[in-house]
Amino acid sequence: MKIEFKVDCEFEVVDYYDEDEDVVDSSMERFKTGDTFDNVFVIERHEENNTVDIQFSDGAVAFGLNCDWFEEIADEQGEPLDK
Repeated sequence: MKIEFKVDCEFEVVDYYDEDEDVVDSSMERFKTGDTFDNVFVIERHEENNTVDIQFSDGAVAFGLNCDWFEEIADEQGEPLDK
């Protein structure tokens, strides 16, 4: 899917994880209102607190991303969503 951020926000993005060694490489990333990202995959939705875990096209992962911070603007095939 394609997403567009509705607010300026900052959250941790995991760039690398080695399960065998339990090594994590992550950083705090800032996103601005209007930033868009293609080929975002929802790993898991958490309806109870309105968050999702997503994977970006480069493989980086964000856990617990607040759904109020972004909107889905295209589906998995890149087709625009009706608003």
